[in-house]
Parts: sequence; C-alpha cells; structure tokens
Amino acid sequence: MIEARLSQEGCASGVRPRPAATGPAGAQSRASSHDALHIVGLLDVADRQVQRFSKGMRQRLHTAIGMIADPRVIVLDEPTIGLDPIEAQRLRESVAAMRQRGVTVLLTSHHLLDVEQLADRVVVLDSGRLIHDLPLDAFVRRAGFVATVVMSGSGAPRFMEESGPQDGIELVAVEEVPGGWRARYRVRSWTAEGLMRLGKRLELCGAADLRIEQVRLEDAFATAVGQARPPRRRPPGGPTGA
Repeated sequence: MIEARLSQEGCASGVRPRPAATGPAGAQSRASSHDALHIVGLLDVADRQVQRFSKGMRQRLHTAIGMIADPRVIVLDEPTIGLDPIEAQRLRESVAAMRQRGVTVLLTSHHLLDVEQLADRVVVLDSGRLIHDLPLDAFVRRAGFVATVVMSGSGAPRFMEESGPQDGIELVAVEEVPGGWRARYRVRSWTAEGLMRLGKRLELCGAADLRIEQVRLEDAFATAVGQARPPRRRPPGGPTGA
C-alpha cells in the first residue's frame, strides 16, 4: 500500500511505499507501490510530506493509489481541473502510461485537450442524453471541415461577395483588427482547385500573412452539440427588436 500516516499536526507525513504484510505478499505490495509512484512521476519525492505537495502532485498521487491493485479499469473524473499547464500535462503523461500498460481508462472531462490527447473513443452527453458514441477520429470528422485558413493584412480588406462554399473553400468571417483585417476560411476538403482558389484570394485581398489551423476536437464538439440542441425560442412577450 502507499502509506499516508497522520502526524500530530494532522498532516500526512509521507508516501514512501511500505509492505502491507511480510513475505511474498509484502514484496508484491512494495513492487506495486514502487511501480505506481514511478508511473505518475512521484517516486523521487516519496519521502516528502504530502502537505508540501502541489495540487498537481496530489492529483497524481490519487492516480497512483488507484493503480496499486493493478486494476483493469480506472475511472478519472476531471483529473486536470484546477491544475496549471505543466502539472496538467504531467498528469496526462501518467494516464498515457497507464494505457500503455493495458489499463482501460474512463475519463470524464470538460477540458477537451484531455480527451484529444488521451481518448480512443468519445462519448458525448448533453442534458443527460447520449448524443454521440464514436471513435475519436470519426467524431472529429463531425466538424464538417478539415482546417481553417486565416488570412490577415493591413488597410481595408478587399473581398468579393461570396455565396456558399466554392471548391470546398468557404469564407466564414471577415473582421477588423488593429491596423488591418482578418479573414477566416473553412476548408471542407483539400483539392487542387481549392488551393488555386485560395491563392487567388490571397492575391486579391492583399493578404500579408496566412495561417492554417487544423480542425480540433472543440470544433467537432461545437458542431455536434449545436446540431443536437433545438433552437431557442423567444419567450412570450419578450422584446422583438427595433
């Protein structure tokens, strides 16, 4: 087991593995504790007082405790909530190490980066309803596009009126930014015709910068949940606008 003794001050004093029994059972306990602390990156600080652990270290310690019995399935509920980016990434690495050992991980999270980096399959619940249960790559394709092209330049934008996607390329937004403008195009599929059209638009509008953003899990999530929810109705007697 992992020892978490309470001192007179009421604080856990350490997490150094110690045997729960003598003989083979004790040796197995020491090995399991050692492996669990190693996987979550806490073996080097096993003698440190738990009260001195950061929140991220305590989260990883909880994960290690769950691994002591060598489980086939482990459930993690919002494991990175409240953690700084460095600690959150360390915990993700710990979870990835568990997967490599053959442990099935059920992860619930509102932080889509956790899901994007760790999940093989995505299950989406909305208002208590199951609306999607798909492999990760299949769910990402629900976004309906593969990338976003962002163009920007100085001065006033020069754009021709466009109606709907053309050659798989669709202008979705043009906005003014300090010193110039920014336009966003969604790419439904990469084709030679689409690339030629993007090149012409780049020249036409006088863009000075171009950036390509690959589709993300949050894009698919926004599309999937938006399609599942009925449109909001205006309350009776509410304002109707000018």
